[in-house]
Amino acid sequence: AALIIGAVASSFLGGILLPFAKPATVLLVVWSGTLIFSVLCRSKKAKQYTPEKDDIVITREDYPEIYALADRAAKTLGCTKKLTIILIPNCNASMLRTDKENFVLLGVGLLSLLCEDELYCVFLHELSHSSEKHAALFRERAYAERVDALHTDAAGLRAFTSLFFIGFDIRYLFNITLFEATASLILEEDADSDVASYGSAEAGASVMLKLAYDTRYAWESDAYDFEPFFAPEEHSLHATREIITKFKARMEERREFWDELIYKEILANNASHPTTRMRLEALGYDKAKIFQKSGAPAYAAEVEAAIDLVDARLYELHKDEYKEGHKNAYLEPLKEIEKWKADGSPIVAGKYEDAVAAMFYIGRVSEGEEICQKAIDTLDANSIAFALFKKASLMLARYDFEGVELMYKTIELNPNYMDEGLDLIGNFLCLTGRESELIEYRKRAVEIAQKNEDETAKTAYLSKSDRLTRDDMPPEMLENILAYMHSLDEKGIINRVFLVKKTVSDSFFASVFVVHFWGGTDDDRQEIMHGIFRYLDSYPVERHFSLFDYFEYPDLKLEKIEGSIVYDKKENKNL
Repeated sequence: AALIIGAVASSFLGGILLPFAKPATVLLVVWSGTLIFSVLCRSKKAKQYTPEKDDIVITREDYPEIYALADRAAKTLGCTKKLTIILIPNCNASMLRTDKENFVLLGVGLLSLLCEDELYCVFLHELSHSSEKHAALFRERAYAERVDALHTDAAGLRAFTSLFFIGFDIRYLFNITLFEATASLILEEDADSDVASYGSAEAGASVMLKLAYDTRYAWESDAYDFEPFFAPEEHSLHATREIITKFKARMEERREFWDELIYKEILANNASHPTTRMRLEALGYDKAKIFQKSGAPAYAAEVEAAIDLVDARLYELHKDEYKEGHKNAYLEPLKEIEKWKADGSPIVAGKYEDAVAAMFYIGRVSEGEEICQKAIDTLDANSIAFALFKKASLMLARYDFEGVELMYKTIELNPNYMDEGLDLIGNFLCLTGRESELIEYRKRAVEIAQKNEDETAKTAYLSKSDRLTRDDMPPEMLENILAYMHSLDEKGIINRVFLVKKTVSDSFFASVFVVHFWGGTDDDRQEIMHGIFRYLDSYPVERHFSLFDYFEYPDLKLEKIEGSIVYDKKENKNL
């Protein structure tokens, strides 16, 4: 409204000034048009969701039993919009709503676990979100997406006009984040109450348990040896069915243990859904069991057909690019492992980490775990953060509480593992219901994050305002580091190397290496930088290192700092 008033006022003033000052009038008219354009950009309605060509939309003609359950839920809840079901390749369900249509996204993995009564409960829950009582959150989400897009996708004049609103938009996006955190929990509980009111509480509880089993399966599945998806040379014709079969087998093995965890879980501060225990209690259960009822033949046939359909569609979508995935996600990691073994399997800082990471990536977990233990047993204490992180991660995924302190130790040794490490600890403590430890964790996490913000995070960038001075690194240490850099530079593309000291506080500084490349490809440079990073990240001294590409900071004029050039290719020597 203020901008419209401003536009009208500018136009009116321009009309008054026209006989006296034409240039000012032109400027005012342009300004008025700019204001009006900015308002039009804001008032443009966001494009509503429509299925894409790759979406697996199922029809009423082919899946009458499944649609009958969805229609029954819609009628019960008074939903009159058109309803479309889209299959997705996971074990979850969600809903998208537009002005004229509701879309239920139904995970085929979840569908494979459900009988009719359970699927009806899923539709009740999802379609509850289409009711008017949930409309406010969906409207705010849609508007927030549009506001965000106005800034992230803006170009030209739109980029300029979006600045008029930037202060308001930042405040709005912050507030919607807080609103969603609270509203999502309330609306999920409300949707669960519709399940309790209109569906079978027993069937609804069974669905909650099966969803919880999938969460636990995902948490621990990478902690044991597994067959990677891209290991076969050809894309499987039954990839989805194979994944479902593995999950069902694991569920039968672990169900009793998972049940114990489910009733211990604590709600995370950033949770968007209630815990399974909270949802079961809302359905009237202190303890619940999974529903053992089998589906009717016609329904069961549709479930099987849905799995086959997803398998067929995914195969058609990805068969041409599968070979590239097989190369990048399997053969390349395998090559990294074989190269390391050909070099004699050295348990040396900067040498073994990529091979171990590749082992974990392609499912050779026990082998990678064994090498990490060897590294912990043989390397200097300042060089084992990577191995400690891998070991602690496995311990947490296997519900071993001792992994918590090990992860804290890892973060203390190397702050690069802070974000992922703290997330793993927090999730572990919530999943296992350790309330007192969770309270201590939240306090400790704030302290760690604050220390990182005050010190370590400031070494992740360079600026003209930094306190950059000569770094008098011990000559032997510098010689070792430069020698390692040269060992990676097979094509001779390292032109110069700078070393400066960045002082963050009276008690904290970093030794900053800046590498100036000349020639080579982007991949060549990235490979060298990655190798140097691995080496510095595990260097056996209590010193913080930072590493940058010279061309990221060409305006810093590092050459002006006395003694900063420690290698110059023209001189063909270290300086």
